[in-house]
Amino acid sequence: MIHGQTIEEPLFACFPEMCPHCHQTTEFWLVRVTGTAFAGIIPVFLGGTEHLLRCPLCRFARYLQKGEEKSYQRVAELFGQVQKGQLQIADFFKQMESLHVPTLRQIHREAAFWVCESCKEDNPKNFSECWKCGTRPVAAA
Repeated sequence: MIHGQTIEEPLFACFPEMCPHCHQTTEFWLVRVTGTAFAGIIPVFLGGTEHLLRCPLCRFARYLQKGEEKSYQRVAELFGQVQKGQLQIADFFKQMESLHVPTLRQIHREAAFWVCESCKEDNPKNFSECWKCGTRPVAAA
């Protein structure tokens, strides 16, 4: 009988963001994911290694593009400067523009939302009206 195992290894916190899934602001972690298949107790396939960004609160994750993980060491260094008060959060995100971090940008876009003035419900930024009551946003978030 062949069975598999996936091992996730959290590497480091690399940036603050609102999670698109749980809507909590947290530090997203870079996680290394490896897989192995076994026939009984004998490994028959050593799976490749992938990386993902994970919300530690709800476990929401996005897999990185191949090679993208190399940029996140710099992201973590810049985030460390934010935590020490050496860099403003706006400057942190400005510096992200020069790095190869498409998954971070995707999460940032997914996390964007606006609050309905009428019913106070959160709505994704790309919604042209509130999903709950149909009210249009007064101004884009």
